[in-house]
Amino acid sequence: MARSKLEKHTEVVERDVFKLKTSVTRLTNDMAELKACLLSIRDSIQAIDATMSESGNQGRNKDPATGGGGGGGGEGSAQRPVYATGMKPVVPPKRGGVIKRIVNDFSKPFSAGSGPS
Repeated sequence: MARSKLEKHTEVVERDVFKLKTSVTRLTNDMAELKACLLSIRDSIQAIDATMSESGNQGRNKDPATGGGGGGGGEGSAQRPVYATGMKPVVPPKRGGVIKRIVNDFSKPFSAGSGPS
């Protein structure tokens, strides 16, 4: 006895639903793995940022009376760098911008929906 069209269509739909659930599961797992990678990148960026901040402050924290930070000097004397002709001071980039936005974006909780049921 031949199956009815309804039974055939039901079987096709059930197969498609199974494939869809499998794809959603794979996608959810891939997204979780991607989030872990991005969090690792965020941690690396924060470590680099902390290192840069620390190394940038080393020259400023020296006591001018002992000769650190630019040749010494009496109390209250301003320490100003002297640049050769044509040279300009290196200005550090402003904090924030793209890196801060990336860090903030990946600090938010991740939700991939309810997932497959």
